[in-house]
Amino acid sequence: MAGLLSSNLDAYSRFAISLILARFPEWEPFAVVGSRPDSVEGTVEFNIPCPSPAVEMGLWVSTDDEELSVGFHTHHGHFTDYDPRCNPEQIEAGLDQAATRPSIWYTCLERRRRIPDHAGNDHLES
Repeated sequence: MAGLLSSNLDAYSRFAISLILARFPEWEPFAVVGSRPDSVEGTVEFNIPCPSPAVEMGLWVSTDDEELSVGFHTHHGHFTDYDPRCNPEQIEAGLDQAATRPSIWYTCLERRRRIPDHAGNDHLES
């Protein structure tokens, strides 16, 4: 986390990533620092790969626009308070969404891709 915190991030991103990585430290390798068009400071996007090869973009969490956005592929939600921006309850609500929804989506995708053979054994669809 020290590497991310030493990046030139906006205040919201620095605040949010400390909460994100406290809850999901295993996400740090998936973090990418991006730039804001209106500032020299950056934001962070985490792109967590989906275990199903059928999905191009799995779970993602972003601090862009001084709000927490949580999505899976093209479906997403925004978690923010406009005053104050750095509200830990809003960030935790987004992280709750990230913790529950993708596991449901990933499980459904894997079930859909499994095809039973004549003996009743599951095989992944190729």
